[in-house]
Amino acid sequence: MNLKKTFRNLEALDANEMLDIIHINSIAPLLIVKHFKKLLIKSDHPVVVNISSWLGSVSNLTFGGHYGYVGSKNLLNILNKSMANELRQYKIICINVNPGWVKTDMGGQKTQFSPEQAVTNIITNIVLNATINDSGKFFNFDGSEHPW
Repeated sequence: MNLKKTFRNLEALDANEMLDIIHINSIAPLLIVKHFKKLLIKSDHPVVVNISSWLGSVSNLTFGGHYGYVGSKNLLNILNKSMANELRQYKIICINVNPGWVKTDMGGQKTQFSPEQAVTNIITNIVLNATINDSGKFFNFDGSEHPW
């Protein structure tokens, strides 16, 4: 999938392309948890970390377009919240994270973090400190809560 093509305006919107993006960004993470649930239950500190985006925040979105990506990350956020409510009984922590602007094919070269820095931030600032009370929340890379 060409990531540059996924950033479309309304006139160029392709339903099948959008559904593919939703499948990858929103549904696949839940299916992974479904298949690893038994292992998560056995863990001493089970944390599910979904990589979301600041573009998945309804209150922060100030421009149009990017429908597939924006919609898929927003859907991931709400599905994670629902999953967190379901898995709370097993003490499984489910959180969404905005990793910041990361150097990837999509993020480009003039970014805030390398992939390694982004992972370190997420582990250090969020995962190691996460409690069951954090389950269902949306965090920034620095550990602060991200607006919905």
